Amino acid sequence: MQRHIPFGYCIKNGMIEKDERAEIVLRLFLDYLAGASINALAKQLSREKVPTASNRTNWTHSSVSKILQNEKYMGDQIFPAIVSQELFQMVEERRIAINEKRGGIGKTRVIIYPFNRKIQCGECGTYYSRNKRSGRYLCRCRAQMNHFNGICPQIPLTEVQLKNSFHQLLQRLMREHRLYEKHTPMQNLNQSEELHEIQMQIKMLKESNVDPERILQLLYRRTSEQYHLLKAADTVELTAHIEIAVKRALADGYKEFDDEIFQEVVRKILVYKDKRLVFQLTNGVEVEQTLCEGG
Repeated sequence: MQRHIPFGYCIKNGMIEKDERAEIVLRLFLDYLAGASINALAKQLSREKVPTASNRTNWTHSSVSKILQNEKYMGDQIFPAIVSQELFQMVEERRIAINEKRGGIGKTRVIIYPFNRKIQCGECGTYYSRNKRSGRYLCRCRAQMNHFNGICPQIPLTEVQLKNSFHQLLQRLMREHRLYEKHTPMQNLNQSEELHEIQMQIKMLKESNVDPERILQLLYRRTSEQYHLLKAADTVELTAHIEIAVKRALADGYKEFDDEIFQEVVRKILVYKDKRLVFQLTNGVEVEQTLCEGG
């Protein structure tokens, strides 16, 4: 057993591939999204005597939680995808919401540094991590850090470059409000024809008491559809939060990097090898600009 390889993967002919446990990984994500607790999932796997990555049959809250938080399952140039980015995001949002209700237990929104899980390589899809070299911190694509230097052509970035780039973005948002405005049509959950059709199919299958796998697939589709409709409603509120943050920065003069404003405005930054940045704002709008030098 290759313990450094995440559960659900194996090495075959020098390449990382999915193995038969990938179905268990997908099931964990779907069951958790459907309402199961992490402890309940751990107990179920233990009852089924499913071996963990360390070849034990005693699953714990920690071992299941690590799977649900592992971004590799979304796939990149190294690891094939087991779950979609959409499913991973929905699971992450449910996990964070539950932890916040419990008073922040676990790794809920722990900001190790301002750009934690915010920087993603636009070339290979891998997230950036921070490490120290020659006395200063650099943000580097994990594909390079994990000894896959030949795969991704990205260059390391300094935090000063990222902070200066955000400062430039904020100045643009102050001047041009339309950059962060997003008009999304509102839609009532009950008015979705697709959602209604899915609910009817689930009802019919439950009444006939057959094909539980098909019911599970439809439950995921229903959750996904509801998620999209709710997100559309959230867009207006998220845009308002961005506007408040921009106005606060404008009133304060914004001379120094403000982590709180950054978190309220930016969801993710995509970095490309031509020094192009794409800022994904918290309301889903994307704003492109060139990386600032310095640092």
